[in-house]
Amino acid sequence: MTQFIRIIVKSLLLQVLLLSTNLWAKPVGLVKSISGRAFVFHQGNVRELKEGMSIEDFSSVSTELGSQLSISDYFDRTYHLSGSGNLSFMKNLLELKSGYLWIQAPSENKKVILKTSNSQLVFSKAEGVVSYDPQTEKTQVLTISGHFDFANIERSNISERVQSGMFSFIDKQYESGTPRRSTPVGKKSYIKIVSLFSGIEPLEKNNFLGGKVVTYEADHNVSKKGRFLASSTPLAVKPNLSNSKELIAKEFNKLKKKQGKSKLPTYPVKINVYWPSHVKKSAINKSPSSMNRLPASVPTNLKKVDNNTFQNDLVKEYKNQQKYNKDLKNLINELDSYKEDYNTNY
Repeated sequence: MTQFIRIIVKSLLLQVLLLSTNLWAKPVGLVKSISGRAFVFHQGNVRELKEGMSIEDFSSVSTELGSQLSISDYFDRTYHLSGSGNLSFMKNLLELKSGYLWIQAPSENKKVILKTSNSQLVFSKAEGVVSYDPQTEKTQVLTISGHFDFANIERSNISERVQSGMFSFIDKQYESGTPRRSTPVGKKSYIKIVSLFSGIEPLEKNNFLGGKVVTYEADHNVSKKGRFLASSTPLAVKPNLSNSKELIAKEFNKLKKKQGKSKLPTYPVKINVYWPSHVKKSAINKSPSSMNRLPASVPTNLKKVDNNTFQNDLVKEYKNQQKYNKDLKNLINELDSYKEDYNTNY
């Protein structure tokens, strides 16, 4: 009986503990805006997020492909999660499991820790974009303003401070997961990253790219009435008709200047042609096609050779040149006959 009472007491205490944890799970953020579809996972329940809904502590949010979710917390910080992203909230700790996260923290507050499976970022007043790819296990951080302290999660005491206008990454294939030294980011790379977010602008001006860095739409002066693919070129801007006459006049003056350039003076030059004295005038008047010209190496006074006479003389001389005399030839024949008799008998 006493053992049964103990079991009941333990179960009651466990239920009370669970209820207390549920009561302690207070909201940590609010859905500011949403594009597409996003979901929240909390205590085994799944709900589709709507604008104005609260995000409770120890919950996880996820966005579909092509969607975008903006969440603001109670410390004036805003988190923009791009499509195919997953972000978890645990009190003063965030965990990015996949996707791109744009962080905007304009005021100095308590330090926030953002973790991935292989990295840790600590920030207070900063703005930047953090990405994590679960397939390659690569974490990247791009700082727009302020700074992020970037470190490997296994060696958090060794960190790299990524200042404004710099970026870094952690990859297990690069120096055993040590954060890469901060490197300045170019404008094209920046535009490529921020183009993943729609309608998000930096909070402050920054000097690393010459003034306030803008998104792809603002950088290319895209009209709000329509959209075009990122791979296509924007529509050409029509010139102002009031200034067309001035432009034509300006170009015409340039053309006049080019045509009016002074040229070098030319003077007639007398050319004398001298012929050898032994060349006859009749040979000069002949056309090249009517003359049978010989190569310069062949003398002109060479007589033609009769091929038949030359061939007869060559055959005659060849017959007179015998290889052996008769006595030597007979000796060779006798030796050959002895050799054949020897091979036959033996």
